[in-house]
Amino acid sequence: MRSFFNYLTGSREKSFLVLTVGHVLIHVFSMIHLALVPVFMTEFSLTPIQIGLMVTTPALARIIVSIPAGIITDRIGHRSFLLTSLIILGLSAISVSITTDIYLFTLTLSILHASISFFHPASLSVTSELFPKRSRGKALGIHIAGGSIGMALGPISLGLLMLHFNWRLTYLLWSIPVLFLAIILMRLDIHYPRQDKDLNNGKKVRETTLRSVMKTNFLILILAVAIWWMGDRGIFTFLTTYLVTVQGTSESSASIVLGLTYLTGFLGAAGGGFISDKFGERKCILGSYSASLCMLLGVSFSHSLWLFILFLLIYGFFAEATSSATSSLVAHATPISHRGFAYGLYFFPTSLLAAFSPIVAGWIIEVLDIWYIFPFALILLFLSLILLYLMPAE
Repeated sequence: MRSFFNYLTGSREKSFLVLTVGHVLIHVFSMIHLALVPVFMTEFSLTPIQIGLMVTTPALARIIVSIPAGIITDRIGHRSFLLTSLIILGLSAISVSITTDIYLFTLTLSILHASISFFHPASLSVTSELFPKRSRGKALGIHIAGGSIGMALGPISLGLLMLHFNWRLTYLLWSIPVLFLAIILMRLDIHYPRQDKDLNNGKKVRETTLRSVMKTNFLILILAVAIWWMGDRGIFTFLTTYLVTVQGTSESSASIVLGLTYLTGFLGAAGGGFISDKFGERKCILGSYSASLCMLLGVSFSHSLWLFILFLLIYGFFAEATSSATSSLVAHATPISHRGFAYGLYFFPTSLLAAFSPIVAGWIIEVLDIWYIFPFALILLFLSLILLYLMPAE
């Protein structure tokens, strides 16, 4: 622990702080539209399948730019992509707050989410390069925990503002710190010790981009995480709808519950980084995924609202505890010169399956019932866990 904080000095400290705060702010917007699903269904008169399509479109935008963003950030530098991401995010958030047409709203929301894909490969690459391997899990854990804070702040602030104001004010208010951070980034020289050698093995990198990342463990990892997120996204797209229509909560209360789930995820992401450094990434991922699968079983069969929320909060903790470990494995498996591309490739199948999950979940709701999104997720999470157990230990 002490060795990790010894690295937080000077320009390294400023760089890490800006990256983490930026990660908080971009993820403020990640969950707001999902918290608003029951509002959208009423305001725009949408069916579950139409809601699924509306949620899928921004996710597809993130997919389209994920790999190109990773490749380009390796070539032109991380700072430019970070700055571009924040500026587009801030301006598109303002556009979302004033748009009333459903098609234009979906378009601006898609641009907003595409800007998130600009940020991720660059921020994770720099964070992984700021710290040596022995401290990388802790650093990534803190950085990813920032994203969990953002995903909590978005729905919670939305729920509180909706008590007295229109939901659009949430997007407008959060655009202000995003654009302010962009101004700070313009004046900051992002510092990281880029070297010509791969820090994982001390050897010069001569492999082509694809060959340097297309390893068996890496491919199994991204497939397992993608399947996991498909199940997770199916639940969280319609979680607020379930809370409102089945559990009888208000729309603002449902939004706050969604935010609290990611608040426990913040604790899980931070703790997961320390656990992965101490016990290894693979053990951290397997243990956390197993625990979260058990918690989701509790969520699925809880008839009491308070028991449902309790299991959901614990699920959020363990689900996010794996984030730093998986990001650390990506860093270990790839050379520095191709790390942005590796993170872009890592997010591509995850975003792809997660993008279509709302459509499938919407179809399940229309054909069966909203409760069946939980068995749908449980099956996918179990398949993901099997893949992870089959992944060879290094």
